[in-house]
Amino acid sequence: MSLNLTFTDTFVNTDFNNDGINNNTLNDYFGSLSGTMSFSPFALFGSFNGGTFSGSQFGLETNKSGSDNAFVASTADGGSITYSFFSKPSHTLYGELDSLDLGVGLDKSGPEWSTDSSMLGINGLSEFINDGRDDAGNIIDRTTGNNDVHNIVWGLMHGDTSALATVMSDAGVDLNGAITTAGTVSYAAAAEAADMMELAA
Repeated sequence: MSLNLTFTDTFVNTDFNNDGINNNTLNDYFGSLSGTMSFSPFALFGSFNGGTFSGSQFGLETNKSGSDNAFVASTADGGSITYSFFSKPSHTLYGELDSLDLGVGLDKSGPEWSTDSSMLGINGLSEFINDGRDDAGNIIDRTTGNNDVHNIVWGLMHGDTSALATVMSDAGVDLNGAITTAGTVSYAAAAEAADMMELAA
């Protein structure tokens, strides 16, 4: 399995760092999200596709004035993302996070949610992160800092992309490389990369 990044024409043609040049990097884009994403706690009640606090997707559009940034976090087929609310460990997100759609506006009109205008699509995350549970199947408390799903999704809700950036960097993604062409780039999971190296030896 691979981590697949899909850059849209909108990503390529948007000057995220306002330098007058369309030479966007992922860090430029991530930097543009800082300070532009926020949410009302009440928004959590309508953010899950399929249930009140659990669903196959979690979608959120910022309530920050002057911004319409949004994202949709999705599971693999048959999976779910869940918010524990008051159940222990409280206020913790967990589940099989496999893909992200980062863009502007939120479209919840159909069975599959999406952003109105996608900037960046990320697929295959589940091969690179834990599902918010430990080896015994227990939910990893958000306060430990070891719950990848919570760190990524909760971070995006606040415009903090550091957890996502770390996962991508560990997968071999150059966060400072200029993205000048729309399309998809793939990065092999560690185990797959090791197998490929053995075959090449």
